[in-house]
Amino acid sequence: MIKPDMTHVKTLEEFYKEICRQQSDAHGKEYIAHHKALVKCVNDPDVNRIKELGVCQGGTLAAMMLQNPYQLTGYDIFPAYYEPYAHLFNEYAKKKGIVYNYYIESSISIESANLDCDLLHIDSLHDPEHLMEELLLHGSTVKKYIVFHDTANFKNSAGLFKVIAEYITDVDQSWKIVDHYIHRVGYTVIQREKRLPEVYNNLK
Repeated sequence: MIKPDMTHVKTLEEFYKEICRQQSDAHGKEYIAHHKALVKCVNDPDVNRIKELGVCQGGTLAAMMLQNPYQLTGYDIFPAYYEPYAHLFNEYAKKKGIVYNYYIESSISIESANLDCDLLHIDSLHDPEHLMEELLLHGSTVKKYIVFHDTANFKNSAGLFKVIAEYITDVDQSWKIVDHYIHRVGYTVIQREKRLPEVYNNLK
């Protein structure tokens, strides 16, 4: 993924528009298709607290912040790509009254899992073993949605969807797949499913 220089932008809105333009030009429009899925999830009335693992420069973080959620928290182990734009996020959050925090923290640290959320976005290492560690650590802290970027079999993304399938089949069956986009790097959205086994089991 490219890391364009956007230090000329003055607002978070300008930042988001510019990073979408540059990423689309470099990687194709399919690369940022998951932004729409994230925005859709953020605008669910049940979603108030959001957590992102793997902020990088902050493209998807901006997409979500611009929807004005109650709380937004980002985690990344390498802050150098984000730091030139941190002031844009802080200024916007302050103006809109968003509870916002950014932590320099591994996505598989205990500290990163201390915060419960309604929506979790995972866009970190893109390694199958690492993703399973993230799910085992964070899955129980998420109330409604998990959105994953890079889940199609494209370059270094191969194998990530298999991890998601294994997790919702063998580890925690309270999830269902609600969106699976296979073009270019792809994305996947899973949602907690309210199951009522006692109703089914009581049927004649």
